[in-house]
Amino acid sequence: MALQFQQVPLYRLLSAEQDIIFVIKEDTTIVADESKVKFVAYVNVMSDSAAPVQIGVFKTTPNAAEVGIFDFSTILKNYVTPDFTGTDAGGVISTFKGAAFSNTNYHSLHTVDRSALGVNSVKWFQIDFKIEYEGADPAFPNFVAEDPSMSKSTENHILYNGVVDETDVLQTFGSNFGYNLDVAGYATYGAVTGGALSDAPLTQYARITDYGTLPFFSNCIPPVEGIHSPTINNAEVEMFNSSNASLGTFDVAVTSSATTTLAINKIVFIGCFPANFTGAGYSAWNTNKANVSYYTVKTENASIGVIGQTYRFDIICESNRGYEGIRLTWLNKHGTWDYYTFNKKSVRSLSTNRKTYTQLSGTWNEATYKLHGSSGGRKNYKVDTKEKIKMNTDYVSEDESVWLEQLINSTEVYILNGYQSDVGGTLRRYVQPVTLTTSKHTRKTIANDKLIQYTFEVERTKNKRTQSV
Repeated sequence: MALQFQQVPLYRLLSAEQDIIFVIKEDTTIVADESKVKFVAYVNVMSDSAAPVQIGVFKTTPNAAEVGIFDFSTILKNYVTPDFTGTDAGGVISTFKGAAFSNTNYHSLHTVDRSALGVNSVKWFQIDFKIEYEGADPAFPNFVAEDPSMSKSTENHILYNGVVDETDVLQTFGSNFGYNLDVAGYATYGAVTGGALSDAPLTQYARITDYGTLPFFSNCIPPVEGIHSPTINNAEVEMFNSSNASLGTFDVAVTSSATTTLAINKIVFIGCFPANFTGAGYSAWNTNKANVSYYTVKTENASIGVIGQTYRFDIICESNRGYEGIRLTWLNKHGTWDYYTFNKKSVRSLSTNRKTYTQLSGTWNEATYKLHGSSGGRKNYKVDTKEKIKMNTDYVSEDESVWLEQLINSTEVYILNGYQSDVGGTLRRYVQPVTLTTSKHTRKTIANDKLIQYTFEVERTKNKRTQSV
């Protein structure tokens, strides 16, 4: 007697926001002949595949086809969240301007000197299936119990904080289906044109003071079948001047944990923007950055060499019209971060909500009545002030236009401030939370609109503070 899988996810690397379907059946007549039959699932979620942690037990009644159908997506998605800070896990410690990350000296993920790992955005999961029915334990024939002779366990799967849209193409093999990240271009192997966990264009634009990371799957083969993602050991940066002449190269080291069973090894965030290089103190960069017109970034494996796509970063200057550049970062559909610098006209506005009371004139609790010019009349006792910022993009391509739609749909949006020469002051200085108040977006095209430009508005989530009365 045994339990069998009727249907499982086609791939072992799964986004949290997708259908995660397992169909289980038994190869005897238990479902047909016994009463109070249920299929039971013991779900384990863990950071270390060698140390399963049970997070719940779930049951379902066999359907008319005598199988149990489970969708674990609503459960599992609660165990992966965005990564916001640097890394101090699995023996890997990221740095910011040379200072190591710690609980008392932490820094943003976006500002890392070299790389950080996906501590919260990726986990392992594994499921053990059993069957229970009345009389399964001969010693207690009138009680429901699990049949000890029947069980079935899944392999370890990798879960990451991504989304599979309804329009994303699924692969099928028999009754199994899944989203192939290799085919979709988000995993890399040798000459395969895979790349980062982002839909940002291969050419991006950045000021010399801009921070940011590129996220990649790493070390996902084995055990992930159908996903080809070797370990990323470093990223090669090559600098070019305005005449397209190379100014030299340097490597950004990518550090993974020596404990290969840890989930944190599966996603790496590489600091690939100009400010990250400056903070890391690369001599080649600091010597040449004044003459760099653009640079390229290629990820590498120590044995294979270059893997995946080449990314280009064009250096842009601050607006010659004096416009304030505002850089946003937002959580994209893959559970990682995208960036855009709004370098055109921006407008800041303040809206204030005041609560008042009427104050008595003079002193009523002293030996004599005294008048004070500052007393009496209507007074504010609470002032709530919110700041809004309306920003305009530069003229963008149609590909950039589609990509920027993810900003509209993002649950996490922040202002990301640029490099500053001081070492301290990391708290609240670089990353500031905002909400996107733009609620409507019309996709523009070259054919319809000739030139494509968008306006977005954000509101700071925290009110300006005032003195209490």
